[in-house]
Order: sequence, then C-alpha cells, then structure tokens
Amino acid sequence: RSAVAEFSDDDKEEVKEARGNNAHSDSSSVECEETGDSSAWDAMMGRLVTYGERFGNLNVPKGWEEDKHLALWVADQRKLYKKRKMPKRRRDKLNSAGFDFDPLETQWEAAYDRLVAYHGEHGTSRVPSHCKREPQLSRWVKLQRKMRKLRKLSQRRINLLDSIEFAWTVRSEEHTSELQSR
Repeated sequence: RSAVAEFSDDDKEEVKEARGNNAHSDSSSVECEETGDSSAWDAMMGRLVTYGERFGNLNVPKGWEEDKHLALWVADQRKLYKKRKMPKRRRDKLNSAGFDFDPLETQWEAAYDRLVAYHGEHGTSRVPSHCKREPQLSRWVKLQRKMRKLRKLSQRRINLLDSIEFAWTVRSEEHTSELQSR
C-alpha cells in the first residue's frame, strides 16, 4: 500500500474508532489501527492463524521467543477487547478464527466444569488432596479456597461454587474448629 492509500469504508470506521480510543500500548498493532493500515493487522492475523494450525490453538504465550511480535500483538488484542476499544470487524474476525479473548477465564470455567462432573459422580465437591485420578482438580480446588480467603475470588465465582455445595473448609480445619469450641 502506498503512503497515500485509498481506504475502504470499514478502514475509515476503524480509524475513527481507534483515534477515539487511543489509550493503547506502544506495539505496532496499535499503529495499524491509528493509521488505518488494515493490511498490517491482517498480516498479523495471518501469523496468528498459522500459529493455530501449528499448535492447535490461538493462545500465543506472552514473550514467545519464536515470534515476540506476534505475542505482543495477541496481548494487545486482548487488552483492546477488554477495554471495549476493538473495532467490530476485527473482533468478528478473531472470534470466527476461534480466538480466546480471556484464556484465564476459559481455564477457570473448564476446571469448574470438571468439578461439577466430579460432584455429579461422587456426590461431593470435596476432592481429596491426594486424589491420584484428579491431581490438577485437587490443586485447583485448594487454590479456590486460598483465593477466597485472600478475598481475590469474584462473587460470581463464589456463587458458582456455592451452587454445587463447594466445601470451603477441609475436614482438618473443621476438626480443629470443633476442638477449639469445646
């Protein structure tokens, strides 16, 4: 594209949106939005799709040594989405490719779904700390207790866990409480 490029209506709309929302990081993906250079954004999207074909997902790790620029671009896309500053056309393109805008939330929900299944199978949400069949679930359950104790677990997550009668205390804590109340 030449310096004096003709932009499509979509490109012009993206430039307007980006200029109105220019509280971004310094990476070149932002440059693409501010200049209306869809071809640069599309090139990064192509690199993301290639990554997905190679690894089976679009979750490029932060600081990925093989392509640090792609890793930064992916992080920028998530930030723009979270701040509701991503143009709809780009959001739609990422969604249609299967991009996960919040992989940590997705991981939490997958673990929660495993706990729901465990609860259905065993009739309890108490996953033993020595559970050989579900060691990751056991660690996740322990982490939820810790996060709540530190007041870092959202009310939404607490409500979801409460809905399956999540055991917020472990038996040893209950036993200690009983002994102290005697």
